[in-house]
Amino acid sequence: MAAEASLAVNTKSGPDSGPRAALARGNRQSASLLTGIRLGRILGLEVRVDYSWFVIFFLILWSLTMAVFPAEYRGRSPGTYVAMGISATL
Repeated sequence: MAAEASLAVNTKSGPDSGPRAALARGNRQSASLLTGIRLGRILGLEVRVDYSWFVIFFLILWSLTMAVFPAEYRGRSPGTYVAMGISATL
């Protein structure tokens, strides 16, 4: 019975259901899974993006915009390199 209770999914919403509340209850796994920005729900599953993805996105964008594309496609405007970098990074 104890093993079954630990596998239950918290479906409550409100002030008692956030990652801090899960951490306060001693459920570290739930607290770590709830970090990031919530994008929505798909088929009842919550979709989130962790904050580290933004750092990775901007590092790849910066390297493509400042080094790769100007070396390969000379003579374009800076805005063109940024647009190419955004589309390539996505």
